[in-house]
Amino acid sequence: MPFSMIAGGGDSLKIKQLKNKMQPILSTEPGTNNSDLLFLVDLLKEKEVISVGEATHGSKEFFTMKHRLFRTLCENGKARIFGLEESYAAGILVNDYIQGRSELKATEVVMKMSFMWRTREMKDLIEWMKEYNADPGHSEKIIFYGFDFHGPHHAVKLLTRYFEKTDSVYLSQISPFLKKFDEVTYPKKKISDKEIAENTASINSIRETLRNKREKYEMTESANRWTEADHLLECLLQYIDAYKSGDVDFFKRDPYMSKNVLWMKEMNPGVSMMLWAHNEHVASGGSLPSMGKMLKQELGGKIYSMGFVFNEGEYTGTKQYKCPSLEAGIFSFDPAPEGSFSDLLSATGIKTGFIAMDGAGLDEKTAHWLLSSQRVYEVGYRGFDNMKKLLLKKRKLADIYNGIFFIRKVSNTEHYLFGPAKSNAVYFNPFPTN
Repeated sequence: MPFSMIAGGGDSLKIKQLKNKMQPILSTEPGTNNSDLLFLVDLLKEKEVISVGEATHGSKEFFTMKHRLFRTLCENGKARIFGLEESYAAGILVNDYIQGRSELKATEVVMKMSFMWRTREMKDLIEWMKEYNADPGHSEKIIFYGFDFHGPHHAVKLLTRYFEKTDSVYLSQISPFLKKFDEVTYPKKKISDKEIAENTASINSIRETLRNKREKYEMTESANRWTEADHLLECLLQYIDAYKSGDVDFFKRDPYMSKNVLWMKEMNPGVSMMLWAHNEHVASGGSLPSMGKMLKQELGGKIYSMGFVFNEGEYTGTKQYKCPSLEAGIFSFDPAPEGSFSDLLSATGIKTGFIAMDGAGLDEKTAHWLLSSQRVYEVGYRGFDNMKKLLLKKRKLADIYNGIFFIRKVSNTEHYLFGPAKSNAVYFNPFPTN
């Protein structure tokens, strides 16, 4: 029985106060009249980085709500740069599409992105960005970035294309080295110190050539393409360092992502940006060196972090990790435990809303509860039969987010791997009943 059905007097008062504090949101669907989001436009008007999380990498409403938020911010002049938890190289492919420089279709573009972004919801977002940029009335165009560094095969292809146009002779010299990274996503074994040193030296040598010949190269390709090539090489260095063990080192990944976001700011001075990543990456506090925490150390009050919380529903995920073909399906969550953070927010009757993570407007007892540690559902895109206990994460939400989007019930994204119809999906439940 949900908590709202059994709440006692004290909890009824708590629920009433939470309902008064939470700002209802009419819909998560893009294209909805944005009058219900204008409070966020005002709240975020002085922020340079708006960092928005998600509690799963595969729930539709997280995608569409962020599409709607960015659209509202963009149309009200509050953000123009969009950053995604995706490789910088794949971000170039998306940016070329929204700038009208690509022959690819939107579906083809998202299929070149990481697994979790190969969805209709992502396609709808980048199609809207392209339409926005194509409007002659919008003199300031949206720029799309990936701020991660994984999947070096895209970087290799883009660097090859760049040197084909600027210096084919030099390309012939470095092609054997570049090919070793082609079609590589995740290494399977620990990389030797010797190989790491050799790879690092080779990348630095290519970068030195690129910088020494900058003027010549920019006469053939644009200054923007030179900048892209230089940062692609930076991301290859990050990749080499972060995957030394054969798997990603998360204590290096987030610092590198924050470094890439700060570089994005440097490339676009005075322009506000919105970031899209998992809750764990945008979290601006806690014990781990998250991207959000490191950005807050650099930017202080210029960054605003928002997490997502939900009570029940579904997400699209994969059952396995390192394998040639992904076994994908739709995972489900039962309603959150009685008396939990999500359960009490559900008891307010608000299906979708935003709540500032401060004690304003609450009595002392309710404020203490809101600011204390909470257990909330949180998962990336992987699902395993033994994950049940891991999915309820203990978080001191007020220390890591300025605000929370609450969505009572989420549904799976429409993934192009197996089509939008649930009948075409491969189902498996990570929560055995026994």
